[in-house]
Amino acid sequence: MSGRRTAILAAALAALLLYFALFEGFSVDRPPPAWERDEKILRCDGGGPSEIEVSGPAGRVAGKREGERWVSEAPGKYVAAAFADLAEALCRLPIIDRIEGPSRLADFGLEPPGAELSVAIGGRTVALLVGGSTPADNLMYLKLGDRPEVLKVGVEFQSDVDKVIASARAEGSRS
Repeated sequence: MSGRRTAILAAALAALLLYFALFEGFSVDRPPPAWERDEKILRCDGGGPSEIEVSGPAGRVAGKREGERWVSEAPGKYVAAAFADLAEALCRLPIIDRIEGPSRLADFGLEPPGAELSVAIGGRTVALLVGGSTPADNLMYLKLGDRPEVLKVGVEFQSDVDKVIASARAEGSRS
């Protein structure tokens, strides 16, 4: 290839690059990842839960959001942080799968449930049953009170529920 032909090709390439830089730009709008698009455990369009009550075998503990802070009568330094994490998980974690019309809730650890949540959000109260984990221990079962199906969500949700339940145990040991 001659030097002249190489210079012409280089100039054409530079002109194309300049065109894209000026008129098209190099940014590409990528679609959000699936976990951001999918339906979440709760729709938190209005700012998230305002109250959460968790009941389990160890007792009951309730938290209430006051502004941006969570408060609870349960003892411990980290109870408010546990409620904040649980509220955030309810709004952030996607529903991964649905099991339509399960024959027996006990098969999913939902009868009796490991924990029951009552969540005040957007002027309504939502009941949530927390079940067991899947055989692979990577997902867990939930049941929203107003929905007929059993839901699968990431097992990360269990740790957020456990943190709140641990404060209920601390509260129960004081009485």
